Amino acid sequence: MTLYIPLTTTLADLRATCRLTCPDGESWPDSTLDSWIIEGIRLYSAMFPRTRAYELTLTTGTQTYSLPSDCQQVLWVEYPTATSPRTILTQVNLSSRRFAEAGAVYALEAVETDDLNEAQARITFAQTVTTGQSARITYHGMWELPQVSDDAAVITIPQIHHEIIQAFVEYRGHWMLEANAAVLSDNTSLTLSELGQNARRAWNRYKEITARLQQPPQLSGPNPIWSYA
Repeated sequence: MTLYIPLTTTLADLRATCRLTCPDGESWPDSTLDSWIIEGIRLYSAMFPRTRAYELTLTTGTQTYSLPSDCQQVLWVEYPTATSPRTILTQVNLSSRRFAEAGAVYALEAVETDDLNEAQARITFAQTVTTGQSARITYHGMWELPQVSDDAAVITIPQIHHEIIQAFVEYRGHWMLEANAAVLSDNTSLTLSELGQNARRAWNRYKEITARLQQPPQLSGPNPIWSYA
C-alpha cells in the first residue's frame, strides 16, 4: 500500500485533520472550524513570520509610500535596485539630522486609518526619488489567511508546522465546550471543572508544541568547530 502525501494542503484538508482531534469534532460546522484555523494562522504568523519581498514603484515628487498591509517588521530596504553591489538603506528617525541631510536613509511611521483599531505603516525616503525607479522592501509578514468555506484555498505555512494549528483548534474546541456549558444551569461544578481542565491541558499542549518548534534544529554528528570572522 502506497501512502499518498499531497504536495499542497488545502483548507478542506486541514479542516478534516483538525476535526479528527477536536473534541466533538463532528458537531462543529465547517465555518466554525475554519474561523479557528484562521485565528490559529494569525497567531502562528506572529511567532513564525513569513519573510517576503515587495517591489515598490516610485514616482517623482512622492517620498512617502504605504507598506503592505501584512507588514510586521521591515528587514531591509534596497534602493535603487539592480545595482552591484546592492545599495541597502539605513533606517533612521524621521526627525533626525541624518534624514534631513537626504542621505541613503529611510524612516518608518504608523498612521491611523478610519478604523481606529488599525494603523497603516508607511515608508519615507530621504533621497529624492524619480519615476521609473523602484525599491525592494524585504519584510516579515503574515502567512496567507484563507477565507471561510474556501475549501480550495492553499495553506501556505510549512506542513511540518501544521500540528500547531491542529493543537490550537483542539484548544478552541475544548474552550468552547466549557463556555457553552457555563451558560447551562443544569451543569454541575464538577462538569465545568473537568471541561476547564481539558481546555487548560489543550492550551498547554499548544504552547509546548510552539516552544519545541521555535527551538533551532539540533546538529547531528561530532561537535562542530565554530569560527568567527
